[in-house]
Amino acid sequence: MLYLVKWEDGTFALVAAEDDESLVCILDQLSDPTAASWQVYDGPLWLEFPRIDADLPSTGDLEPHSIGIGRPSAAETDDGAAFVDEVLDAVHPGVAALRQRAMEEDRLISREELARAVKADDACALPFSVFGVPDGTEH
Repeated sequence: MLYLVKWEDGTFALVAAEDDESLVCILDQLSDPTAASWQVYDGPLWLEFPRIDADLPSTGDLEPHSIGIGRPSAAETDDGAAFVDEVLDAVHPGVAALRQRAMEEDRLISREELARAVKADDACALPFSVFGVPDGTEH
């Protein structure tokens, strides 16, 4: 299964695990799983990764750990847009609503508006599972 995981600091990730118990074991490798909430994600998925050499310095030798895959991004496709919309709706519903209103009104979003929406979303309870708490319980 694919899980959408949100940490208390507002960061989020997609994690593949067999079940909730396996997910908790995976999350425990990074941090305390009680600091995360999650839900099964079955929506569209499109991740695109930059070329490996895109973020490398143009000269000099490289540390082995400096070679990676870079930051993923959602592609400019219908599925990529649907993926962004669905994840944003789940993790930051206030930001998603602000984004939708701004698109409908054909206007820009101020940094202050975005900061307020992110802060409100970080404080709200979501219908995610939390370690030791059943699905759908507000927390």
